[in-house]
Amino acid sequence: MIVIGLTGPTGAGKGLLGQHWQQQGALFIDTDRVAREVVQAGSPALNELVAAFGEEILDENGALDRRCMAAKVFTDKDAKDTLERITHPAIFRRCEELIVASDASMAVLDAPLLFESGCDRLCDVTLAVLSSPQTRLQRITARDGLDEARALMRMNAQPPDTFYRDRATHTLMNDGDPEELCRAADAWLTAVKEGSV
Repeated sequence: MIVIGLTGPTGAGKGLLGQHWQQQGALFIDTDRVAREVVQAGSPALNELVAAFGEEILDENGALDRRCMAAKVFTDKDAKDTLERITHPAIFRRCEELIVASDASMAVLDAPLLFESGCDRLCDVTLAVLSSPQTRLQRITARDGLDEARALMRMNAQPPDTFYRDRATHTLMNDGDPEELCRAADAWLTAVKEGSV
C-alpha cells in the first residue's frame, strides 16, 4: 500500500482531490472526522481534555462541546498546545489502525494539520494543494457562507504557503477547474508509483 498525505490550507481544494482518489478505490481517511471520533464521550482523549480544561467543555450529554473548546483555544496558544498534545497522538494512532486494517492498494490521509500532528510519519509521500489567496477567499465564502472578514480571519490563522512548500514532497496549484487539478494529481501519482519523482 502507498500512503499519500494530502494537505493544504482551507479553500485550496484538497478535499476535492481526496474524493477523486476515493472514487478510484483508495482508502480515504478524513482526519477531521477522526479528530471527532477520538474525543467521543468516554474516550481516553476526552477524559484527558476534561482533566486539563474542566467539565465545562462537555455538553449536557457528556460529549465534547466543540464550540466551547474552540473558544478556549482560539486566542490562547498554551490551551491550543494542550489540546493538540492530547488529541494529535490519538488521531495518529487511529489513522495508523485504519491503514493497517485496510487491504486497499492506496490510502489517502486528508489532514489539514498533517505535519503539525506528526501524521506525515505514516505517509510514503506528501502532497500539498495550494491556490491563490483570492481564489481561496472566493471558495470559502461560497462554501461556508462566511463574509469576507470572517473568511480572511480563518485564512490568516493558517500557515503561509511556504510552510507547505518546505515540508511536502510535492505541491500542486489549484486555481483552475477541478478536472485540471485531478489530471495533474493523477500524473504526479503515476510518476510516484513509477519512481520517477
